[in-house]
Amino acid sequence: MACLTHLGAQRSGSRGGSPEGTHVMSGVEQKILESNPLLEAFGNAKTLRNNNSSRFGKYVEIFFDAVTGAVTGAAVRTYLLERSRVVAVNNPERSFHIFYQLVYGASAEDRAAWRLPKSAAGFDYLARSKCYELPGQSNAEEYEHTRRAMSHIGLSEEQQRAVLRTVAAVLHLGNVAFVEGSEEGAAVDSGAKAQQALQAAAELLGVEPAALAEALTTRQIQTPEGAITTPLSAQAAADSRDSLAKSVYSRLFDWLVAAVNTAVDEAHNCDGGAASAANGAGRRHLSIGLLDIYGFESFEINDLEQLCINLTNEKLQQHFNTHVFKWEQAEYEREGVDWSYISFRDNADVLELLEGKLGVMDLLDEACRFPKATAEDLANKYGSGSALGASSRFARLKRPANAFSIEHYAGSVTYSTSNFLDKNRDYVVAEHQALMSRSSQPLVLELWAPEPAPASGSNGAPNGKGPSQSQFQFRSVSSQCRKQLAELMGALAALQPHYVRCIKPNPANAAGEFAPTYSLQQLRCGGVMEAVRIACAGFAYRRPYASFLDHFWQLCPEPVHALRRRAAERHGPRPPPDASTSSPQESALACLDIAELRPAAEAVLAAAAALTGAAPSALGHMGHTKVFLRSTAATAMERQRVQAANVAATTIQAHYRRLQAERRYQVLRSAVVTIQAHCRGLLARRLAERMRRERAAATIQRGWRSCVQRLRFLRMRRSAVAIQAAWRGLQVRRQLESIRLERAAVVMQTAWRCAAVRREYLGVLRFWRAAVKVQAAWRGYAARQLYREILPLYRAALVCQRVWRAGRYGSVLSNRLRSALLQYWLWSKAAVVVQKWWRGKVARQRYRKLRLQQRRAKLLAAFGGAAAAAGGGPIMRASPDCARRGDARTPSFRPRGYYAGSASKPGAESADSTPGAGAVVTSLLQYWEERQVGSEPSSTGKVPDRRATSASLGSSRPGTADGQRLLGTPKRGLGSTPGTSAPSSPPDAKYPDRAAPWGPRRSSLPPGLGAGGPLLVEDEGEGHLSGDLSCEPSYGQLLDGVGTRASEAGAGEEDGEEGFCSIADAHRHHVAVPA
Repeated sequence: MACLTHLGAQRSGSRGGSPEGTHVMSGVEQKILESNPLLEAFGNAKTLRNNNSSRFGKYVEIFFDAVTGAVTGAAVRTYLLERSRVVAVNNPERSFHIFYQLVYGASAEDRAAWRLPKSAAGFDYLARSKCYELPGQSNAEEYEHTRRAMSHIGLSEEQQRAVLRTVAAVLHLGNVAFVEGSEEGAAVDSGAKAQQALQAAAELLGVEPAALAEALTTRQIQTPEGAITTPLSAQAAADSRDSLAKSVYSRLFDWLVAAVNTAVDEAHNCDGGAASAANGAGRRHLSIGLLDIYGFESFEINDLEQLCINLTNEKLQQHFNTHVFKWEQAEYEREGVDWSYISFRDNADVLELLEGKLGVMDLLDEACRFPKATAEDLANKYGSGSALGASSRFARLKRPANAFSIEHYAGSVTYSTSNFLDKNRDYVVAEHQALMSRSSQPLVLELWAPEPAPASGSNGAPNGKGPSQSQFQFRSVSSQCRKQLAELMGALAALQPHYVRCIKPNPANAAGEFAPTYSLQQLRCGGVMEAVRIACAGFAYRRPYASFLDHFWQLCPEPVHALRRRAAERHGPRPPPDASTSSPQESALACLDIAELRPAAEAVLAAAAALTGAAPSALGHMGHTKVFLRSTAATAMERQRVQAANVAATTIQAHYRRLQAERRYQVLRSAVVTIQAHCRGLLARRLAERMRRERAAATIQRGWRSCVQRLRFLRMRRSAVAIQAAWRGLQVRRQLESIRLERAAVVMQTAWRCAAVRREYLGVLRFWRAAVKVQAAWRGYAARQLYREILPLYRAALVCQRVWRAGRYGSVLSNRLRSALLQYWLWSKAAVVVQKWWRGKVARQRYRKLRLQQRRAKLLAAFGGAAAAAGGGPIMRASPDCARRGDARTPSFRPRGYYAGSASKPGAESADSTPGAGAVVTSLLQYWEERQVGSEPSSTGKVPDRRATSASLGSSRPGTADGQRLLGTPKRGLGSTPGTSAPSSPPDAKYPDRAAPWGPRRSSLPPGLGAGGPLLVEDEGEGHLSGDLSCEPSYGQLLDGVGTRASEAGAGEEDGEEGFCSIADAHRHHVAVPA
């Protein structure tokens, strides 16, 4: 339809002088185009095979002006709207598009006014299928498109709102539910949903809710005594509700079709005024009709809709077959060809079965007149009918019991009579008519305007006796279908039809896919296969003589060439090709008479028959103006023509290729010569260029080599000067180095001589420190031994006590005690092993140090005896070790020259009663030997007490039997008296039996060295005595102290103090003796 309006607009534009390719679409053209989406929104729906399937038949007749060719108007007629889809839809199909567009596309204001839910699932009519959206489409956008289409066809805003309000009322009617009342009859469900739906439907239809509920649940029967109101059951009330919804929607659809016809039919309505009316009356209008109707349908479950659709397709197929056969018959008669043996399959028996007397439709209408008839009764009537049983196209099925099958032209279809009776009853309930006639909505009043009384017949008052006294006026759907089909066939019979079959390539609605089986089924259902069979039954190939000879002249070329020469001689040179002819040769032969062309055509047929081995009459017939061939003969002749053309083409190609090869050779030879000349010239020019470059390169090389040699000479001269300068500098540096070495030797000799003196001092100093470390280790060892002897016993006693106290608690505590004892035993063993290893290591280290100290002591004793013979008093000098190490424990001064004792010979006393150095060294060595002997275990197995042997040195000194003191009188005391000790730190809280390392010290000096009186200590860096014990005594100070107070050793033992045990003890107590 859009194509026709477009062509009409272009034709009118070209006649009106508009530029080529441009036109201005008129108002009627726009209205015709916009009417299509509007009718599709109200009449199309989604089915299993098509998302936009037409559920009504539409015949559009477009009128054109006979002079200008412009579109002047149109007329739309509809057939058989599938009203049952309003109240019943199968999943996954959809109802009519307008329902979903209204739900999802209405504005907020309209949604509130029409009480629309947010989703289509809120309406029972739409919720029966779960498909609400179509892929690739938006319901809201389609709603806007529908509203624009309404505006284009001339509907005002108020009319549009009235139409959509009526559609919303139909949806709300589906939500009105019924239940069996307490009294006899049904009532509207008291639930909120049903009551709200009743209120909304009544408000949108412009009636009272109580009146609407009464019209749906009751019926009035007119009797001579008066009207009788009878209640309906819940199921009957639901059927009445569905009947009202279908009636309202179908009347609204018819009203829209009438509005479209009023808008688009300008030629007949004369909207342009008096002048337009006069022009329209004076002109003749041409028309083109477009029939858009549903195709053949066959599903798993086929209902009354499929029966009516297939009946329509059977009628159209009969019209198609008749038209094609009549056209073929007229063609054969006009050409004088025998066609008596050609036949086609007629479907008149199927049409007689469906709409004949006592056929399927008649029996259905008869059953609908009985209110209590059921689907089984209808199926039994079909099975027992004589007209149906005698037809070979009808078959009664045993399973299911209410099913039957009909053999259509496209195949067998099985129908179910379950809903035939309900869907065929299209009656107007008097209560519905009366209720809608009292509506306050103008559109509803217009829809339910009183219809003119029908003529006598099955659909009106029977036998003209007046109106029926029943509660409704019965009109069946099947009778309406047959009536509209009769009108359509009458209109098609008066026209010259052309058929267009629309084929869907695949069932998935996907682009670029083709399903052969699916497409073949559509061709079969559309009647195309039957039409092809009819065409192939006769002579499928037919062409005029000139076209036939021009196409098949290769089979017998001589007669055709003679005809062309004759035409050229008779009519002069070959005329230019005409637009109406396909080729210049055809136009040349077309100018000859049929009598001249017929012998050549017979010669071609004879040549073809000779090649195939068949008779010429078996291939085809010669008509008055055309040659008729059968499809097999045409195929065989086409094959022979192609073969002859291929042979001729091969020969022509061979000669042409030879010519092309010769030409190519000449061209290539000329090109080769030209290329060789150019190449030789190019090579000569390159040779000259290369020679020039070589000469220039030689010149450049000569200059470069001279430059390189000069640069090399200059670099070698600079290198020689640099080497000479370096050698001379090396000689000077070697002389300076010898001078520095001599100076360094002098410095090293000086340092070595100083180091010899320092080593002497450091040897004595390390001796004293080693002695102190040995004593501390031994005392710690004794204390740990005592601690180990007492602590395990104490812990074991505690454990035993705890075990004894916890014994009453059973074996659990015993296991704990056992595990504790085992763990303690393991720990003690591990501790003993670790301590044994460590003590052995420490003892070995101390033993090595002690041996070294003994050697040094012997050397010192020898060295001291030699120095004593030289004489001289000790002079204090600065210690070299203090300046080197910065040790705070080393005194800054020591007695200088004290290596010789005060007496001139060993054992002699000086004026200040100071013993000789030899006697002191002898006393020290003797004391050490006694200490070694005393450390050995006694015969009783006990370790001798170190305190008991502390005074051995003082009691056995030679020259000290009279108790003369070895040490002189101290200059200043330490503030302590004999028998007293230094302040002690708090005892160990965990081990009270172990003496604290910082507790009162027992003097380990020999008797007379601090044990019997106060000791004197020289402060570091000041040269006087004080109580600070942080400075180590020098070697001379120790030797001075050993010679005095030797006779006080016994007093030290009596006071319980420990005697002099080793030189390390004296070193540890930092005893300093004045010179």
